[in-house]
Amino acid sequence: MDKSELAPGGGCNQDVQCIANAKCSTTEHKCRCNENYFDNDLTESGVGGVCILKKGVGDTCTALGTTTECSDSDAMCTTETGGGTKCRCTANYYDSDLDSNNVGGTCTLKKELGVECTDSVQCLDLYSQCGTWSAKAVCYCKSGFYDNNNNNIGGTCYALNELKVWNPTLTSRSETYLEIEWTAPTASGAVEEFRYQVGSGSVMSVNKESTANITGLTPGSMFTIKIISVDTNSGPTTQTTYVEISIATVPAVPGPLDLAKSDLTASDGQITIRWKSTGTVMYYTVTISELVTNPTTVYVPYQVIGGNVAKNGYRYTLTVKAHSNSLESAEYTEVFRTVITKPNPPTLPLTCLDDDRKSLSIYVRWLAPTYPNGDILYYLVDTTGPTTVPQFNTSTNVLDQKVEPLQEAMQYCFRVKTVNDGPDNIRTSDSSYQQQCCYTRAGLATVMLRTTSRSIQISWSKPNNTKGDLTGYRLRVRSSDVCVVEVILKCSTGCVPMVITHNCATDKRLIQVDRNSTELMSFMSYVIDQLLPYTDYEVWINAINAAGDGDRNETSVQTDSDVPQKPLSVVASVVSSSEITVMWNQRAPRPGVTTYYVESYEVVLNSDPKFVKFLNLSGFSTQTTTFSGLEAYWNYTFSVVAATDKGNSNQSEKSVTVTTLQDAPGKVTNFEIMIPTNTLTTMQVSWAIPLLRDRHGIIKEYRISHNISGLYAVNTINQIGQKEQMIFHAIPNNETQMSDNAYSIGTVVGTAIGCVLFTILVMGIVVYLSLKRRQITTIKKSGPRQVHNEAEHGDQYEDLGMDNISSYQELGAKATQNVYDQIGRVQTVDKHYENMLT
Repeated sequence: MDKSELAPGGGCNQDVQCIANAKCSTTEHKCRCNENYFDNDLTESGVGGVCILKKGVGDTCTALGTTTECSDSDAMCTTETGGGTKCRCTANYYDSDLDSNNVGGTCTLKKELGVECTDSVQCLDLYSQCGTWSAKAVCYCKSGFYDNNNNNIGGTCYALNELKVWNPTLTSRSETYLEIEWTAPTASGAVEEFRYQVGSGSVMSVNKESTANITGLTPGSMFTIKIISVDTNSGPTTQTTYVEISIATVPAVPGPLDLAKSDLTASDGQITIRWKSTGTVMYYTVTISELVTNPTTVYVPYQVIGGNVAKNGYRYTLTVKAHSNSLESAEYTEVFRTVITKPNPPTLPLTCLDDDRKSLSIYVRWLAPTYPNGDILYYLVDTTGPTTVPQFNTSTNVLDQKVEPLQEAMQYCFRVKTVNDGPDNIRTSDSSYQQQCCYTRAGLATVMLRTTSRSIQISWSKPNNTKGDLTGYRLRVRSSDVCVVEVILKCSTGCVPMVITHNCATDKRLIQVDRNSTELMSFMSYVIDQLLPYTDYEVWINAINAAGDGDRNETSVQTDSDVPQKPLSVVASVVSSSEITVMWNQRAPRPGVTTYYVESYEVVLNSDPKFVKFLNLSGFSTQTTTFSGLEAYWNYTFSVVAATDKGNSNQSEKSVTVTTLQDAPGKVTNFEIMIPTNTLTTMQVSWAIPLLRDRHGIIKEYRISHNISGLYAVNTINQIGQKEQMIFHAIPNNETQMSDNAYSIGTVVGTAIGCVLFTILVMGIVVYLSLKRRQITTIKKSGPRQVHNEAEHGDQYEDLGMDNISSYQELGAKATQNVYDQIGRVQTVDKHYENMLT
């Protein structure tokens, strides 16, 4: 045989046919290298080559990426870092001699996390190392990686940053605290606790919670917060990883005002208002009533107001907000007051208004000073002229003063001073720059008034000093400072003609009446009619001479009350089953102190309305009331009478009849339970509809409750009425009433009587037995019968059939009204009740 055939891959039958270190494969019948040798041509299919001893771990090899040359089955020919190729253990194995420079050793399976080791090369996980942990050397994750199985044997090392929390979010904040929450990492089981750190402050633990409430912070400041994940079970050293979030607290509300450091004297045309501030503030927005009307921005806790706009002794309202990190504080508001100084005097007209001059008094009027420099308490009116009182005090900050008593037809002059709430030495102003001088009038001697409900009779005598011939009188009636009617009594005979014009507007009632000179100088009287009852009026009257109108007399009066007019438009509105609201209209004018008598009437069938009750109400404008405690589903109508101290009005027309809403029906009447003749398993129930006033609506059906016999009505809106109950005991079912073969009581009794009759006729026991046999035969032919359970003595009747009668069937539809063998609901329409309401 050719030598080449003996090389590896050549065909053979015996080992001796193969080259050295080879043998004949019994399965392939080819020469193959022995176990610790390899074919140097590195092919299985080809023939040739020689068998070379396999390389040990660390020995040089040529077949890169194969295990053929390596003696260890878990080794592979691998490229070295510095160049060349050597047999090296595969990824999950390590060289047992732990020295990569040596040749030899065996490939040993690497160790899982937590398994004891002597060198890091023994550790299976790429990111693990061998080190001492808990007094022994084991494989554990390198720094920056965590064990997803904690410190248990097994597991995998993952990057530590996978333990960072997700989506840290602000949930609430205030001036001094922040509340945040986050989502735990997917590998939350590898996190032993969460911590947070504000800036460079202390690290605080929240255990396994995913929220943190951070307190004690500075208002208005921005804080960087770390949310830290802590890993203590992946190695001997605690590891942490974190995310950061920057959040600001709300700025503190500014204030209060720092009045001690403020300059609130406005005399120099400028004031400075300061306020206190806490925490971090980037700027403030400020408004001050009347001074800074639009919000202005300042970067310091004070505001300077110039331009001579501030007033001394004046109250202003400061409103300020603090702003920081795009957040603003709540609004702070405080009223402050500038320094009180001496007030300016008021402004006084040079002359009096014509209507302010009276015969014994003068109304002095003025304008308040532009700069009162404080709160005006009152004014002082200095008077010169023939009077015993040289100064009058107004008591309050009014702008007029009636100066009296004065003398008729005399000149008086006035000056006015302002008094504010400052210290005594500066509170009173100088006298007004202007002096007002005017004369009193000559007044009427006597004025008398007499009223009715629609008129005022005015009586008077001439003035004591007419200062010449009278040419007439002017009468004016006013209501709420508006002229109602003006009458001019003009001299037409015995005097020099004079034109007297009306003072009231032309749209008012204007009257002119001629009088002679003698009448004008005598006691006079005039009636002004067409007025309103129970109304307040002012009556003005003054004499007129050639110089014009004299001093007027002013008298207040009220016309009498009157009998009211008949109320109109009475309307009733249903509120509920027991309430109705009644409204009406009472025409103006108000006749006096008014009382309304509102009467209610019930309407039953076609009968006349019947009085039920009434309500009294006081007040002309009170034109509505509500009646309660009425019958349900009942017809009512209403009327109203108005009354004053002068009498009653006519009764109003009655309202349209209305019906209260439905309510639960009352009890049925004549409720009875009986046992029908010879039928012990059935009860006979009968009743009558509730009384008319107790029905409270349209009855739709009747229902009997189970077990304890109770009967009640139900209306069309499914309200359940009062239950009428009766305890019913069925008669005991003993042997004389029902045989074992389900004979009826009538059958048993009939049989007994028959036996007696046959005995009397001496027909004997044979005839009786024959009769008994015939009865049994008849029963069997008639088919099965319902078997009833025996009821114990004294038991309440337990089962009432619940079959419905057809909807809205009238009670009279059955031959025997209100009697049913089996009853649950009996539906009906209460037509009689409906007819009553129509």
